[in-house]
Amino acid sequence: MRILIFSQFFPPEMEPSGFMMDSFAQFLAKNKQNVGVICGYPNFPQGKFVDKKWYEFFRSKKLNGVDIHNVYVIPSNNTSNLKRILNYTSYMISSFIKGMIVTKPDVIVATSPPIFAALSALIVAKLRRVRFVLDVRDIWPESAIQMGSINSRLVIKILEYVEQSLYKNADQIVVATPGMIDLISEKGVSRSKLHYIPCGVTVSDKLMPPLKIDNPYMKHDQSKFTVLYAGLHGFAQGLETIIDVAASLIDEDRIVFYFVGDGPEKNKLRGVIKDKGVENIRLVDPVPKKDIEKYFVHAGCALVPLKNINIFKNVFPSKTFELMALGVPTIVGVNGEISKLIKSTKSGICVKAEDIDAYRTAIMSLFVDTSLRDEISLNARTLVKKSFNHKDLNQKYFEIIQKNHDYIKQ
Repeated sequence: MRILIFSQFFPPEMEPSGFMMDSFAQFLAKNKQNVGVICGYPNFPQGKFVDKKWYEFFRSKKLNGVDIHNVYVIPSNNTSNLKRILNYTSYMISSFIKGMIVTKPDVIVATSPPIFAALSALIVAKLRRVRFVLDVRDIWPESAIQMGSINSRLVIKILEYVEQSLYKNADQIVVATPGMIDLISEKGVSRSKLHYIPCGVTVSDKLMPPLKIDNPYMKHDQSKFTVLYAGLHGFAQGLETIIDVAASLIDEDRIVFYFVGDGPEKNKLRGVIKDKGVENIRLVDPVPKKDIEKYFVHAGCALVPLKNINIFKNVFPSKTFELMALGVPTIVGVNGEISKLIKSTKSGICVKAEDIDAYRTAIMSLFVDTSLRDEISLNARTLVKKSFNHKDLNQKYFEIIQKNHDYIKQ
């Protein structure tokens, strides 16, 4: 079977949907499927091209058995709506052109958001008369509306029309959380074509002892209890709350906070830290995926925060499971489905989104109680092995595509 994936973001970009599609594409290639990915030239989240040959409108290469088709995009660091729109629409146009000239696939898979990437894939699928599978990692445009990113009624109506068209014309829809099945079915979509597959993670049978892994933290911090946030520094993450948490613990000199990553809010956060005199926070530039695990392994605990917005009740932040796979005690400040899952499995600590006192209490409980950290670490690894192992999830994803393809052939 020939499968073509539309994913605007793709490694080395540090974006969860890209990592998921990379894992799935490699799985397909290992299972003797002909698979290609149409993705933009890497530039996220800094908004600067990683590859110096970005000026080539199209470029293709084979990597790990997968045909990677880079297409031109206007880079964006998401600091303005105009830059973001140009970034999304440039991918939509260039991916459409590329999708029309590559060898005809049997199935097209498109991950959304960005919703424009999925729209490009749908148009290609219609024109080339092939099956279309929609992968929904976030409910758009509802998420953007609730975050205040989109206010124009006209724009909202257009995006809602695109959303409905994607749902209506998709042969199968794969979603990131169980709650998304309810949300999308309420929009008139049959549950029979909705499937839950979360972002998976690699789970090793044994953890390497931290002593055998280089400690990436500053030398004078290596003996301290490190509270780690690693990921996008954007509006949705609500990191100003974490700055206030750090400020409330500034007199506890055995605790230090590390923010690792980049994003549109990073310079603003840097200014807030300086203005408030919060000296127990270290800001670290983004590091490659293979190096971020060093920060995970040597952290006392990690944070997965989001703003207190209703739509986030239906998300599973993928970073949560990356941390769990390495046994990192994790504090999740996200209301809703993820909170219920973690509480029921005792695989982390859940706090109310943007609740400074709750974060502080959770951090202190992990700081003083090594047995609690050990219990959470064990439960977390048990959970991800059972429910979030990427090998099992990739197989399930493949079966959905294969079943639909075989049915059509008959």
